[in-house]
Amino acid sequence: MIVVYGKPVSDQNGEVMKNTDWNTCIGICYSSVSCIVGTYPFTDSEGSIQLAWNQGSDCVTFNYTSTGPFTQLTNGSIVAFKVNSLEDQCPNGTNPPTFNNQNATQWISTDSGGFSYDHALELCQNESATLAGISYQEDLNYMIGKIQELRYQVNNSNTYARIDGQRTGGCQSTPNRTACMTTSGFKWTDTTVKNFSFYNWVTSSAAQATSNDNCLVLVANGSNPIRADVRSCLMDSPLQPLIVMCSKPAWTDGT
Repeated sequence: MIVVYGKPVSDQNGEVMKNTDWNTCIGICYSSVSCIVGTYPFTDSEGSIQLAWNQGSDCVTFNYTSTGPFTQLTNGSIVAFKVNSLEDQCPNGTNPPTFNNQNATQWISTDSGGFSYDHALELCQNESATLAGISYQEDLNYMIGKIQELRYQVNNSNTYARIDGQRTGGCQSTPNRTACMTTSGFKWTDTTVKNFSFYNWVTSSAAQATSNDNCLVLVANGSNPIRADVRSCLMDSPLQPLIVMCSKPAWTDGT
């Protein structure tokens, strides 16, 4: 847990535990798989969030998929972030914690049309971003949470979300070849993707129901778990790709 000065813009997505001291608050978040940040605020007469160590304040914890923006401060209110770090190293970056140095953007289509792979890629590039890959379990958890939220804002809640990964030309005719089932069998704009460890497949990375099925998507279909699949790079799949997941660095070091 890394403690820094700051406060949440809103605590409406947090889980509030009344009369919980700070050390207990941190321990609860640390022990919870889904918790990523804990705050120790109280609400003053104007409704703003402040730190109150000695006023019997409440603990608020936030899950990874529901954490909103935080305001950075230089004193007063503090928040504790949970990050993975080597024992002898601190999180790097110009403004740590960095959370793998990734930020996320989503696009949705509110009409009956969807996004081809090329269109999705263009949208992300216009945001100085790439299509998002899945490098860590936290990436997958975040995307699943956002897709569950966004799928009910589009024309059809049964949909694909475009993510990064397009099968190489050499693998399109032999998707079951061993090398073609690894990340080497796909072209990437998100260079952080090194393997498929955190891709929860509908079948496998070799999936190819039709010859056009060469682009990765996350599938939201009914009450089924959201899983990765390989579907058309165009618009001729069983479901329409109505969501696009983009990713870009959360910070740059200025060098």
